[in-house]
Amino acid sequence: MSRPQPDDGPRRTDQQREQQWRLSSGADVDEALHAAERLLAAAKDRHRHAQNTTFAIWSGVAGAMLSFAASLYFLPLLLDSRGLATVGAWASLAVTASIVLVLLRELWGQRRRASFDHSLMLAHHIASMINEAVNDVADREGWSYLRLQTIKLRLSAFPLSDSPAEHFRRAR
Repeated sequence: MSRPQPDDGPRRTDQQREQQWRLSSGADVDEALHAAERLLAAAKDRHRHAQNTTFAIWSGVAGAMLSFAASLYFLPLLLDSRGLATVGAWASLAVTASIVLVLLRELWGQRRRASFDHSLMLAHHIASMINEAVNDVADREGWSYLRLQTIKLRLSAFPLSDSPAEHFRRAR
């Protein structure tokens, strides 16, 4: 008995298969990695800006508290009337409290906005996809060892963990 023979129709070449299946190419990997690097750089810039804003807010809180302490010290010296000094102290407390509350509300809002960075998430997902495909593309296209290791080194800059927000926590 003879076994059924496979169809001897035209065999597809690797290039035809790549075109039909739309497999990733080295150019796709480079383009995606470049886009992910831009997103990561933008996320790092926003994170640095958020850190500077946090420092400025805490400096404002400290300045307001020092101003309040100074007003409590100097009001009785500058005002002769005890009642007027008391009113001045309460006014100073009200102004300081309102300034501190506004600054702390801004700090809370800024922390909430910085807790989820969409572009960092996108960079994380793009880098994860590249990491999954890079070995296949390198084998298929016959990349040199240097090119493959360079791509892997560039990928190491990305947070490939489950939570990309951890990337900034570890970088502190």
